[in-house]
Amino acid sequence: MNLKFYPLRAALFALLLLGFKARTQAQVSLDFQKAVENITTGGDGTSAKVGEILQYTITVTNKTAQNYVATKLYDNVPAGTTYITGSTTLNGAAVADASGGKMPYAGSGGYIKSPTFGAGILAPNITATIIFQVKVTANGGSVFNNATVDASQNSVSTVQATNTVTTNITVDAPCNNIYQTTPSTTTGCSWPCTTSYNYIRNVNNSTSSNYGKATTLYYNAGGTQKDAFTGSTIGGASILSSSAAIAYDGTRKWLFFINNSGGEDLSYVNLSTSSPYTAYRFTGYQVETNTNNGYNVNRLGMGSDGYLYGLTSNALDFIRIGFKDSSGLVTPVITRYGALTNAATNGTRDVFADAGGDLFADGNGKLYLIANSGNMYKINPSTRVATYMGTVNPYPGGASQALAIDAYGTVYIGGAYTDVYTLNLSTMATTRFNAAGASNVYYSGDFASCGFPVLTSSIIATKSYKNIDGTSVVNGGDTVEYSITVTNYGNINAAGVYMYDYIPPATTYVTHTTKINDSLIPDASGGIMPYAVSGGKLVMTKGEDPGIIKPGVANAAVVKFRVATLPNVQVCNQSKITLLDADGNVMFVNSNDPTNVGQTPTCFYSDGILPLSNLKFKGSLVDDRSLLTWSMNGDENVATYEVEFSETGTKFTTTGTVAGKGSPNSSANTYQFTDAQHTFASIRYYRLKAIQKGGNYTYSGIIKLNAQDLDIEAAPNPFDRDLNVQVRLKTAETVRIRLLDLLGKEVYSTTEKLGIGTNSLSIRIPAGLTKGIYLLDVKAGNEQIFQKKLLKK
Repeated sequence: MNLKFYPLRAALFALLLLGFKARTQAQVSLDFQKAVENITTGGDGTSAKVGEILQYTITVTNKTAQNYVATKLYDNVPAGTTYITGSTTLNGAAVADASGGKMPYAGSGGYIKSPTFGAGILAPNITATIIFQVKVTANGGSVFNNATVDASQNSVSTVQATNTVTTNITVDAPCNNIYQTTPSTTTGCSWPCTTSYNYIRNVNNSTSSNYGKATTLYYNAGGTQKDAFTGSTIGGASILSSSAAIAYDGTRKWLFFINNSGGEDLSYVNLSTSSPYTAYRFTGYQVETNTNNGYNVNRLGMGSDGYLYGLTSNALDFIRIGFKDSSGLVTPVITRYGALTNAATNGTRDVFADAGGDLFADGNGKLYLIANSGNMYKINPSTRVATYMGTVNPYPGGASQALAIDAYGTVYIGGAYTDVYTLNLSTMATTRFNAAGASNVYYSGDFASCGFPVLTSSIIATKSYKNIDGTSVVNGGDTVEYSITVTNYGNINAAGVYMYDYIPPATTYVTHTTKINDSLIPDASGGIMPYAVSGGKLVMTKGEDPGIIKPGVANAAVVKFRVATLPNVQVCNQSKITLLDADGNVMFVNSNDPTNVGQTPTCFYSDGILPLSNLKFKGSLVDDRSLLTWSMNGDENVATYEVEFSETGTKFTTTGTVAGKGSPNSSANTYQFTDAQHTFASIRYYRLKAIQKGGNYTYSGIIKLNAQDLDIEAAPNPFDRDLNVQVRLKTAETVRIRLLDLLGKEVYSTTEKLGIGTNSLSIRIPAGLTKGIYLLDVKAGNEQIFQKKLLKK
């Protein structure tokens, strides 16, 4: 199983991140560019047709004065193309392909270098040049490609992405034609019947007034039929009878069909000639030799790799049909691979239980099965693994056994009803194509086309955090909520998407706080955050099966969880999103901090201020001595409180210590300390240093005591979050302190019992208070003793 970066478009790919180590996005450190040209036409590569060759050129120049080392390039072969083996060069020298003929810088990437230097070394101002070629296999859509480099300098890793180059595929217009098998009449007949699905017709999808209506191309009773090898006319029974499986080869212009019963030979209608058309049978070339129940081939599709693929109704035999020239005759080469395999991420979805439906293909060599249930599976022809991709909703009622896709990526659906529907793969929603009750719209045994559009999912993840108290500053002891948004910017569902996220050092997971799409999910065993287990956990769009991410911002999966912080530490965290592509490669993208371009992890600093929701700290003057009192909830981890003194409010020294009470208490633990040392200072500043049992510590806010005859003082002005209010009283009083806005609305209030003399209170203003002018109002008993205007910064 290979690891590889996930291909993203344009600016999105610049957010791809590598690993969980320290990284930086250095400015102008690497000149990293990508260009494309169409070497078939000699054009600039902005457009191409199916079958043409694109050449990608990547240049990397170290713009610094020091070598970069361990320089690795990651560049996946873009969707809608196939790699041309042996075409990769580095600085003009051939680079051996990876195992299986894969491009050497795809998957887990590969080391690059400046010319004449060792592997991984980028010397200053000496450009490394990488070239490789691909063949366009899609006949509609756009091909996106870009690359990522990871290089280290002075033990710091730099991740940088190239520009994204885009090639628009010229649509192969004939591959927008939709062919179908139908009964002789629009009303069909009861199954089984000998006249059922014995006509070949096309479906009008170009003229709006005739959408869904059919034109007859061939029918069994009036059509010529011959042996494909001898050319002899076949008499007797029609070779087209009750066919529920057709596929169109746009190169040969042959419409293949298989009748819906066991032991049927492969046949085709040759549409390369002028009308009337002739049907041919490869006599003796049975597509499926097992005639037991369920082994009829009723699902058939042409792949962009040039092979014809069939699937039995029970999914127990997946069949590939190629062709060879034998004595001047085109001869089928039929390979029966046996049963499909359910992907490990399918959950309760079972391809063997999903009967009916049909196959269509994309431009990446993959097949898609939509069953009668509306469940869609992506099938890798090389591994026969069927991956559940989501469910069509709403899905037409009845037996929807006819499917085809055009070069634009629109899927057409028909079946045992007189309607044609279109499916938007980005939304998995259907729309009736024809007008209600339109004439000349037939029951369909199957649809076929030669459309192979670019279908791809593109995952990106962003990670942000917030302090749940609403402030932008994180203090030791605060609870932080992480939010990870996983978005699919492709044009088809992503499947099997996992997220892994570790709990960052210096934090503790708050149990039972993990949500996906705002719904709580259980913790893993032992109270572990569910996405922190090895391998992570599947994420999904709301309402979808685990692992399914639908395209679009509105369909993003959003995971949230909370951690409690420790003080005085830098906290960094990054999520890792992984999924298996259809070839078994592990594709991954790491989360990005959307507020800090170039910084890979999401980081914040948890400073040492104690959250004042838990601490009440005040002081008073008693006989020229400073009496400090405080109370604290949840301080069982505090070993010692150090009382610090300053005459200036900036430089503090320890003047005493008080032992923490150590055990949890339903009510706040209370403490006091009298400073008998600094009795001559007229202005005195104090703060607390709470030292935890593990050695970490946090600081309280600062209180100020004024020994001069000053009745009331409030500082600082302007203020940010903390205010110090000093009150000098002649008698003990209950003092109420309020902060009002200019409309008289109370935004903060507290009531304290204060003694005779000078008292000082440290107040933390509520989070989210807007900037502006406020009025501080102080009452002692029923008497207003102070008002002052303050400016909030």
